[in-house]
Amino acid sequence: MSRRFNLVCCQCGGHAQKASYRGSLGVEILLWFFCTLIIGFIIAPIYSIYRRCGKSVCPSCGAVNLVPAESPRARQLDREFAALMPTPPPPRTTR
Repeated sequence: MSRRFNLVCCQCGGHAQKASYRGSLGVEILLWFFCTLIIGFIIAPIYSIYRRCGKSVCPSCGAVNLVPAESPRARQLDREFAALMPTPPPPRTTR
């Protein structure tokens, strides 16, 4: 079964099935934990809203400029990044 990629990053050329949320899940969990114990519900909801609102980010490099994989821009990026990739060396033959 082949993986189908839905997004292409304009910054690094990475392919992803889905974009990631910006920010850190670990920080969000810690904020919710400490907020329920000490501060109350002020900071954690704000950070959660910040993570989920706005643009999604590339899981590889964290850039916010993602395009759909079927778009002409994604095909152009694939060609550009393929030209930048070094070709692998030929396999060694043993005698």
